Amino acid sequence: MKLYEIAQNYEKFAMMVEDGEIPEDAIADTFEALEGDLEVKADNIASLIKGWSAESEAIKSEEEALSKRRKTIENQTSRMKNTLSAYLLKFHPGKITTARNAISFRESSALEILNESNFMLLYPELVKISEVKSISKAEISDLIKSGIEFDGAEILKKKNIQIK
Repeated sequence: MKLYEIAQNYEKFAMMVEDGEIPEDAIADTFEALEGDLEVKADNIASLIKGWSAESEAIKSEEEALSKRRKTIENQTSRMKNTLSAYLLKFHPGKITTARNAISFRESSALEILNESNFMLLYPELVKISEVKSISKAEISDLIKSGIEFDGAEILKKKNIQIK
């Protein structure tokens, strides 16, 4: 068998392994069945390993670059959204509708606990203990809405910008 034929067989073998066509337990048997001397086989397999390693590193590098780019765009979006929201709340709190966008505000509420450590000491019955002590803000919000008051905890009303 000529060297290029052996190389072609190894390339086909590699593609079949990559595509999952050859089960894990049959890889060694298939490897043995391929023609060519041991050095050629070893060299071809080593080349495949080097190629896959290089491709894996290139993919990893691209993932990291895309992740950084995504985070940058998310931060820009957040800052611009906050700027637009502050401006509109100050100068034009109503709804704006154009041919491309509908901008409005949705009211929401959020629980704010001024000092969580102090709150846990004052209200130990509301503290959930797992690996870390925590406060169930949903439960406390429900209690405040039902009329129970807690020192250091209040529900804040917010206006969230909606862009459609």
